[in-house]
Amino acid sequence: MTWLLKLFGEYRRLLDEVSQLRREYSSLTAQSLALQDRMDAVLEDRTRIWSILEQSMAGERTAYQAHINMAWQKQMAGIPYPEAPHMAEASVPQPQSGDPVLRRRLPSEIVAERTNSFFEKRFGT
Repeated sequence: MTWLLKLFGEYRRLLDEVSQLRREYSSLTAQSLALQDRMDAVLEDRTRIWSILEQSMAGERTAYQAHINMAWQKQMAGIPYPEAPHMAEASVPQPQSGDPVLRRRLPSEIVAERTNSFFEKRFGT
């Protein structure tokens, strides 16, 4: 029956048009699949970059808290962020006593002191 229909030019033109539409459809399907693959790759990259951003922000927050902890420890003001890194207790400067550090006396000062004490005992001045 199709051999009879092929005798008509309009039928042949319609067959050519259907085959051309099928080729275009397969081409568009292939393009759509390629675009879908690219979209999936972009979404995976976006997810990966987002997780890297979250890790970076958490690291930045920890670094900032560690900086604040160390600055406060140097001023002997405690640790405001105990969960963040901080200096070891051995490296924290300890408060100094209020007593002055005595220097070694010079021999001439010792002689002058003893001379003065001798005159005070002897002459009472």
